[in-house]
Amino acid sequence: MQAFENKDIPLRPPSTPNTDLGQDPATKKARRCDVDVLSTVAWVRYLQHLSQSKSAYALGRLIESDAYWRTEEGIGHHRNKWSKYQKGQHRPRSTLVNTADRLFPGSAQVINSMFWVILKNTSINQNQISKIESKLSAEVKLVVEKWRNNFRNGRNPGIRRLAHKLEIIHNLDALAVMMLMCQSCYISNNEKDAHEWSRYIYRYMAINSEFFHISGVKEEIFEKINEVLLQKIKYKNLRYTYPLSMYSTLHHYLMVGLSDIGNLDYANIKTREIIFHARKSLNGNYGWDLQAAFNPIGVVA
Repeated sequence: MQAFENKDIPLRPPSTPNTDLGQDPATKKARRCDVDVLSTVAWVRYLQHLSQSKSAYALGRLIESDAYWRTEEGIGHHRNKWSKYQKGQHRPRSTLVNTADRLFPGSAQVINSMFWVILKNTSINQNQISKIESKLSAEVKLVVEKWRNNFRNGRNPGIRRLAHKLEIIHNLDALAVMMLMCQSCYISNNEKDAHEWSRYIYRYMAINSEFFHISGVKEEIFEKINEVLLQKIKYKNLRYTYPLSMYSTLHHYLMVGLSDIGNLDYANIKTREIIFHARKSLNGNYGWDLQAAFNPIGVVA
């Protein structure tokens, strides 16, 4: 994996947590815009990572080459908005997202994931959960359906089995499912299982820290997940948490930790290998110190 210069892009300050169902439409619109900023910036940064483009201008020329031209006098012109996409100031059209996905397969799922839909809502009911699930990627839906078939056949596979299947999927819809499962347990007053799902949500963000690091908005995403879901999940007056100050540098320290594990080439390690070794770190296979460093901790709610 080649190094990618990752300077977080300044955004509007995160909105103040507000779970009041009576909030005015202007507030709701602002919240939606905040999430659209995050998803657009993450999409551009992911494309830059895949294409190794150093700037929004270079990325635009690669994906929309017909939007750049020179006059007879040699003066350059363009009619694209990539610099604004990079800052989240404009939302790309679906045609452009699809064009980029043809060049860089998998990039569309970053901006189209149901994960962003969940982040726009502080209170999702069971009907909304079902609708969101129906729009998940085929890969993620297949994993969930196989897990549920075990229940239909009289077996209880437990949360752990599904969570471990999801946390190795490099797709934000996998994180979206975890959040939906957690929310479903929460609204059903199943505090114990909601609490357990919150732990796996933190695990997913650690195991897949490479994506959040690349996104350029990792701290804003973390804060949003905490705002819409994690801060309300507790069991026996305890809740899981992971300090934001540590999360902001989690990927760096994870990579440092992995580089100390025998025969791992830090400079060329691939995403799949990072996920594999990150899981082993969180599971304690590489020692209690890494396990303690990257797993969430329980605190008094």
